[in-house]
Amino acid sequence: MNRMYFLKLCGYTCLGATFPVVLSGCASIHYVEAYLFDNRLQINKKEFIAVKKDKTTIRPFIVISVSGLEFPIALYRASDTQYVALWTECTHQNCEVNPRSGILVCPCHGSEYDISGIVLNGPAENNLKSFNVTTDHENIYVHLS
Repeated sequence: MNRMYFLKLCGYTCLGATFPVVLSGCASIHYVEAYLFDNRLQINKKEFIAVKKDKTTIRPFIVISVSGLEFPIALYRASDTQYVALWTECTHQNCEVNPRSGILVCPCHGSEYDISGIVLNGPAENNLKSFNVTTDHENIYVHLS
């Protein structure tokens, strides 16, 4: 086996092994656009419901993008009545963290946070900024001030 063939084979193998993981990670994130009104965001609770092939599941989190804000907000469903809203700006060097089920990870330097925004692994030393969240029967309100 020559060197070039070996390197191509290794590259295709690595790509084939990681590609489904990358796609599944991207596909599981549900983005919602919200508008700022009276310094709060309103999100319908139905945004947490996912229906695929007649199967209904509850999303553990959604990502809210807001026009005019530099970073999106990760909104986690902690229980039927509790939600946690986190600013996705890493406290280490201001990169955008990637929300996942149960954790947020900074792609720049590897800092990790739990769904309450508490630092699990550095180099970040400060927790993520969180927002007050209230609900009613149909909606979730993220208060930005």
